[in-house]
Amino acid sequence: MAGHTAPSLEPPVHPDPDVLVAINGDGGKTTWRWWAAGAAFVTIAALFVGMSSTSGPQWETQPLSRDTLVRSVTAVGQLEPTDTVEISSDLSGEIAAVLVAVNTPVTAGQALAQLDPEDFETNLDSATAQYRSTKASLDQGLVNLETAKLSHARTRTLFDRGAATGVALENDAQAEKAARAQVSATRAQLEQQAVAMAQAKRNLSQTTITSPIDGVVLQRYVEPGQTVVSSMSVTPLFEVASDLTTLVAEVGIEEADVGDVAAGQLASFTVPAWPDRSFSAEVVSIDLAPQAQSATVSYRAVLRIDNTEGDLRPGMTATAEIEVGREANMMHVPTEALWFRPEGTPEGAGDRIFVLRGGELVEISVDVIGTSGTRAAVQAEQLRDDDQVVTGEAS
Repeated sequence: MAGHTAPSLEPPVHPDPDVLVAINGDGGKTTWRWWAAGAAFVTIAALFVGMSSTSGPQWETQPLSRDTLVRSVTAVGQLEPTDTVEISSDLSGEIAAVLVAVNTPVTAGQALAQLDPEDFETNLDSATAQYRSTKASLDQGLVNLETAKLSHARTRTLFDRGAATGVALENDAQAEKAARAQVSATRAQLEQQAVAMAQAKRNLSQTTITSPIDGVVLQRYVEPGQTVVSSMSVTPLFEVASDLTTLVAEVGIEEADVGDVAAGQLASFTVPAWPDRSFSAEVVSIDLAPQAQSATVSYRAVLRIDNTEGDLRPGMTATAEIEVGREANMMHVPTEALWFRPEGTPEGAGDRIFVLRGGELVEISVDVIGTSGTRAAVQAEQLRDDDQVVTGEAS
């Protein structure tokens, strides 16, 4: 409309109290004081409302997540070579030489030590001489037998012609039998002498102590000059392990977990020497019989390990995690959420968690599928992907 001025959109300017006093006198000053008091009241009221809105309990929350659940069984054991052989001697004698040291790689048939062979060479010479003597006696006995046979045949001819007596024929027959018996006895002696000579040769060959497998010397228990005494309780001279590029870990599986472990499952493990490294392994076998010396019922499982790099050694303690199951896209919540209960919450059966929705706690029953570390895999129809899971009350 003409003659009217448009209202200003600028913010109002608070009047200066002195100006108000100048304009309104004492009455204007009183008006300003009332305005200031009102502003202070509004501020206090707003603060009170804010305090009232935050006076309730505050909750610590973590978001619900989805991840793959890996279920594993923990087992502890020791690393061992795939094959270990304790080498001893069947002979008694003095160690003349030791040809290898600890950690020496060896091949099958390689000499490890040498017994003094002098006595064994003497035994072989004696057995050989006796064999040759018996062999000569056998040759003589065969000649004698042939002579007795010819004499017996000639006497029989003469006897048939009436030129020899029956007594002569009988004597020649007995002589042939005696010669034949002597040959048989000498043959038996020769066989015995052959066995004795072969044993002497074997003993002489065993004075050189060799490795039966390819591998490495783990232990050496003898020194040159030491006397080895063969007895029922055999004392090992060396311990040789097979190629250490492949090791095994023998671990104990608790009876509650043994039903989940099977050959072919993958595992990872650590050793104290390399605490920040994880090594791979594979389950080879699980014993049917329990371990005899275990305080609790457990079963031995063998894990195969690739040690191509040579960082692992026999005897190291291995803590293995055997993967027994894997499920993808599982809902995960913090494990603390399973234990959290707001004050005044009644006891109840089953697992449950609390989520924060619209500032309010919502209780949800869940099925715990498994745990790994600080997270637990759960199932519950009421859970949402955007839920904030309550883990405790904020301090």
